[in-house]
Amino acid sequence: MSDKLSLVEKQLPMLVNKDISVDDLLYVSEIVKKEESVLGLHLPVVENVNFDQKEYSFFNTIHWLDDYLGYLKDYIILKLQLENQKERLKIISKAVLKITQRVNLFEKVLIPTAGDNIKKIKIAISDDERSAVVRSKLAKAMHEKQHIEESQKK
Repeated sequence: MSDKLSLVEKQLPMLVNKDISVDDLLYVSEIVKKEESVLGLHLPVVENVNFDQKEYSFFNTIHWLDDYLGYLKDYIILKLQLENQKERLKIISKAVLKITQRVNLFEKVLIPTAGDNIKKIKIAISDDERSAVVRSKLAKAMHEKQHIEESQKK
């Protein structure tokens, strides 16, 4: 943007003269914005800027007025795009903050808790397997005892 300003200063040094009034010649009539989706974020985009320009006589005005109005339009568009970029940066910063909070939640709370729960489940499964083995051995021993008792009765 400073490149544009230095260009205007070089080409239109007469703007320093405060006796020449160039105010109220150009108005922004409409700013057309749309949204684009980037990684799930809805970011604003300046699509178009429409201007209304006061009618003026080409012969009764200063010769550099057309150049000035062209530069002024460029400046306004750049300024609007800068504001738009600041707004986009603010939205992205909020999203990064939210993602950072979620990552911290997973890393510091949910994953360690899940790890502890997995250990508890493994211990419970091991205990159940051991008790099942003991029950099956007891059942086998009872079955053999009954089988021996039946064979002795005969």
